[in-house]
Amino acid sequence: MRLGNYGTGKGHLIQDLDAGRKCDFLCLTETWQQPNDFSQLNDCTPPRFVYICQPRLSGRGGGLAIVYNEKWKVLPLSVPDFSTFECLVCNLPGPTPTVVATVYRRPKPHIDFLNDFAALLTHLSTVLPNVILLGDFNIHMDNSDLPLTRDFSSCLESFVFHQYSDFPTHTNVTLWT
Repeated sequence: MRLGNYGTGKGHLIQDLDAGRKCDFLCLTETWQQPNDFSQLNDCTPPRFVYICQPRLSGRGGGLAIVYNEKWKVLPLSVPDFSTFECLVCNLPGPTPTVVATVYRRPKPHIDFLNDFAALLTHLSTVLPNVILLGDFNIHMDNSDLPLTRDFSSCLESFVFHQYSDFPTHTNVTLWT
């Protein structure tokens, strides 16, 4: 979920999840959280939920959080820093240990993105065999004619990752008056 600037009043959406959908996990991109300011994230976290987060250290926007039901044991995992995207990773130990990674890639083109992303997938695949990868990659997966879409898909396939969304998760809508 893209939360965006808390000033836009989207924090209530997280509060509604506990009552409406009975979710145990919510991975957020673009939290716009400032370093050392947890007040907005604290205010919008539902009862019986906790979070791990990573604010963007400079500039506007960005930031990641994983909000989860406190019944789960969640261990943050360190990953290398990448200049082409933000990443927050955790381990869910248990009978089927699983890594959950949340990624945000800014929409601007960056020549090193695919190399950095492949390095992340290599790292994650050495930690545990079960990996759930979520995020906002700002790639038009619905247009396989684009070179970035083809290369990104190829990268995912080479690590045996599968795309489970079969519909656009964002559409631009122009309203005519």
